Amino acid sequence: MENLINKIINIDCLEGLNKIQENSIDLVVTSPPYNLNILYDEYNDNKTIKEYIEFISKVSNELFRVIKGNGRVCINIPCDGKMNLNNIEKVKCDISYMIKDIFYKTGFKYRDKIYWDKQNFRSRTAWGSYESASNPNILLPFEEIIVLYKGTKKKEKINGNLNELIDKEFQEISNGHWIIKGVKAKKDNCPVPFPQEIPSRLIKLFSYRGDIILDPFCGSGTSCMVAKKLGRKYIGFELSKKYTEQANKRINQL
Repeated sequence: MENLINKIINIDCLEGLNKIQENSIDLVVTSPPYNLNILYDEYNDNKTIKEYIEFISKVSNELFRVIKGNGRVCINIPCDGKMNLNNIEKVKCDISYMIKDIFYKTGFKYRDKIYWDKQNFRSRTAWGSYESASNPNILLPFEEIIVLYKGTKKKEKINGNLNELIDKEFQEISNGHWIIKGVKAKKDNCPVPFPQEIPSRLIKLFSYRGDIILDPFCGSGTSCMVAKKLGRKYIGFELSKKYTEQANKRINQL
């Protein structure tokens, strides 16, 4: 496993997870594909609901295997969206509930929920029945960050780990309503990039220096880049060769 540490690797996430030893990861910070037909480089984001549940279930099982007995998982996911029911019809789904249910069935326990308030509505092009009760369309300006854990909820301090969050910063970050503007994707880059502030807060809140942070859906590499900045080890997997090269270029510039 040492050959995975502090690397972002171009590999399918399930294949990559299979290379990680059991009970070795301290914290997962990730945002899985939303299955909302987003145009990724090499991933099909338009699976049927059944296919998507099967895929996320496999990922959840592998994460449960590799996470330590006091490890945490932080998952950024939209609250809802229209998914492919049967390659013919699309239906609106409670995506956050779907993801949580999968992880609960795997054995993870609920810890916290954070609302990421992006403060920027997407351009309104689909109002549904405009000014009518017939079939109005409601858009949410925020996403959820689900925090789960395996085994014990409390993570003991070892080797003199120092607290990184003090007073005002801790009070702000431990509030479950985060007002952080989203970032626009650059041309030919990962279409759904994280703002750095999201993984920065999660890594400070839920891990210590020297811990191993995993992002199995690495995208533009932001979680791994922030982990490095904060003195953590990291492992990142990314299916797209192009995104992997871009992520490694970013992290090598630190």
